[in-house]
Amino acid sequence: MWRLALLAALLGGCALLAARSGPLRVDQVLEYGARQQSLAWFYGRVPGGNSGEVIQVGSQTLELSPPPSHGGAVLPGTLLVSGHPALLSGTTPLSAGAVFAVSAVPFSGQLLLQTREAVQAVVYDAAGRWFRLSGPLAAGRGGRVSPVFLPRGPAGVGELTSAEAGAVEEQFAGRGNFALALLPASEIPDAPLYISPAPVQYRRTALVVQRGVPLDLAGNFAPLLEQPLATSRVAAGDLGARGPARFSAALDADQASVDRLWSSLEPGQNPPILAGGQLLLTLASAVQESGGYALKLLSVSQQGGQLSAVVQLLTPPPGSINAMALSSPWLSAVVSGAYGVRSLVVRSPQGVVLATAALDGGISVR
Repeated sequence: MWRLALLAALLGGCALLAARSGPLRVDQVLEYGARQQSLAWFYGRVPGGNSGEVIQVGSQTLELSPPPSHGGAVLPGTLLVSGHPALLSGTTPLSAGAVFAVSAVPFSGQLLLQTREAVQAVVYDAAGRWFRLSGPLAAGRGGRVSPVFLPRGPAGVGELTSAEAGAVEEQFAGRGNFALALLPASEIPDAPLYISPAPVQYRRTALVVQRGVPLDLAGNFAPLLEQPLATSRVAAGDLGARGPARFSAALDADQASVDRLWSSLEPGQNPPILAGGQLLLTLASAVQESGGYALKLLSVSQQGGQLSAVVQLLTPPPGSINAMALSSPWLSAVVSGAYGVRSLVVRSPQGVVLATAALDGGISVR
């Protein structure tokens, strides 16, 4: 009889925990490779006034308690685990190279991806900007991939919620570049946590982390980072009726190309001389119906093999008196610090593409 009473008391205690905490849910992210750790978040509800509820996780006895009113580092809806925002533990050693590898393609906006084991997805953190490299891939697959920007970061990778993805992002912030491969559930090295009472939902996301992506040694150039570049304006003028029919641009690295361009822009004037690694960026507006127009170069940056310029066409102020003659303002600027550039795109401050050009492709004037 006493055994039945003891069993009833134990079952009653479990029922009381479920009633007090509400349905318990657990989300776990397991990291391998460059980071060997596991984070488990416990979601539930402990009514105010309770000092906490006891659960068993593996061989540990832990206490779940309500988070502080100010929230702190606790994710929305989670409980403190023995006073901590999440349960932190280690993972089974596994090298990133045993699963996949990501490397740079020199002078390119692409990366080289090679799998050695099956993966569900591969993403890349380029100094806080996240890109998708692939979806599911079998073992032994590989090739060039074109990164696709992820505006929500790693949210949605595996079972990660937006808040959990934010916590993962914080771990990598300011520590360089990382590639992360999502493992299939069947390939996770560590067994699921033993949790008692059992949660009503238990989700696991396993990421294999490669720290850094080898740089192109010839140019020390990371293909995914959008880098602002230094510019110095060398000349500006007006082509008048000789201007192009639409906004045009040129990007020159070869001195002979610069000489030919200058002979059409400034006949009889000495062209700028480019030093090693410098480019000459030239922009010309479409022909306008009057004078008073000018071009303002706002920024120049490089991402992969592409140079991006943002330029504003300044219009005559209201009420100003301008020559009633056709005009086409132009400007040239020397760009320093670019490596491996093959093309140019010019946009307005609103993001509208105004012109594109290939390297040393010249510019057409009348």
